[in-house]
Amino acid sequence: MTVENKNLATKAGLLISYYITLSFWSAQGLCLSMVSRNIAGATKKSTVVAATFVSWAVGNAIGKHPRPPIKASAKLTFESSGPQVFLSNDAPRYFIAFGVHLGCYTAMCLAVIFLRFYLMAQNKKKDRMLQEAGVNPAMADNLDHAFEDRTDRENLHFRYIY
Repeated sequence: MTVENKNLATKAGLLISYYITLSFWSAQGLCLSMVSRNIAGATKKSTVVAATFVSWAVGNAIGKHPRPPIKASAKLTFESSGPQVFLSNDAPRYFIAFGVHLGCYTAMCLAVIFLRFYLMAQNKKKDRMLQEAGVNPAMADNLDHAFEDRTDRENLHFRYIY
């Protein structure tokens, strides 16, 4: 929509852009699975998963809201798109909306990359704490406290998955 489809080069570019945009879904699934897999403790895990689901549902539920008319004589319009960035005064190309979406896709991919390095650092920190306590992290049984309702920060044997 933001690039006019005039020749073969733009058709190929639009197709490649479409395929790149689809990678967002893999980043979203990976980020959601990293949230659920890297929380220890039954209460904490239930709370975080429920909060994530509610946040997702509320974000998708925000939908039909009246848009102010562009001109005084124009009728009040309703837009049914979930994201509140597709404004009728930006039609038909919606540069602002696509820019916001591209920013969100980029932020999601950067969040997954950041989360990986953060979780790696947390695992190394737990290994150092176990070594200081006189326990060999390689020989430690990760299931020692598996069924206790201890959070991932309390249980030094819990390892983050990335």
